[in-house]
Amino acid sequence: MIALALAGCTGGPGGDSGAATGPTARTEAELVDMHAWSRGDPAVWPEPMADHFPSDGDCPEGGAYTEGASFEIRTGTCTHGWFQQPSLVDLVPGDVVEVVFWHGTLVADPPAQGHLAILVGDDLLYDKVVEIPGDPNAYTEQVDVDFAADAGVPVTLHLHNHGANDWNVLRVERQASE
Repeated sequence: MIALALAGCTGGPGGDSGAATGPTARTEAELVDMHAWSRGDPAVWPEPMADHFPSDGDCPEGGAYTEGASFEIRTGTCTHGWFQQPSLVDLVPGDVVEVVFWHGTLVADPPAQGHLAILVGDDLLYDKVVEIPGDPNAYTEQVDVDFAADAGVPVTLHLHNHGANDWNVLRVERQASE
């Protein structure tokens, strides 16, 4: 008789009382490792923004590398870059991801645009178009996630730009939630 009463309090063997427990708190975590970017390989995962690839675009060795804690892309050498790595953590709708990057003075003749995008799988996480020429600028932006992605899904960093400019990505990080 006592065992039945206790089982009734816990909601049965699964411990589900039927009460709403709310969303699980999310911890702050890096989505990617700045030291782990590798040049995109269409045999592994196709460039999700291939229609942005200029016919003369290229990113030879030395055009992108880790500089301190950031990933630097030098568009004088790397006119179109796409880099990939598996995501370190999962994402769920409602997560917030912080993207931190900067660029130096942007030069091009004639004027043009630079485009930095981050995709998780086939989902666009972040998209920024910058007018060139332009002054140096740093960005710390919060992105609301509206899709789900498991850890290990390819993350793509896409950058194309006209002119010899430097871009640095410092952080792509899932923010903590309550």
